[in-house]
Amino acid sequence: MEWFNREVTPIENEAKHFIDESFKTLRSAEGAFDMLQNFKHIRSREAINSQMMKKFNDILLQYGKEVILLFTSFSLTAYYHIFKSTYI
Repeated sequence: MEWFNREVTPIENEAKHFIDESFKTLRSAEGAFDMLQNFKHIRSREAINSQMMKKFNDILLQYGKEVILLFTSFSLTAYYHIFKSTYI
């Protein structure tokens, strides 16, 4: 069993590194959240499940960026239409 654990540990570390790198370049909070939800139903080693669950914070940060982007876009469009109808 000790041999097995020695062999599995580097693989787990590589998988955790891959998970970390994948979540650094999130494109969509919704897609990432869906992926995490689906992953919860897959049996995996505890270290990998734990690493995935830590990614909820990254997803919420991405969601915040998306909300700010949409708010900014909406605000600029609204100001443009107000300006256009008032001064042009």
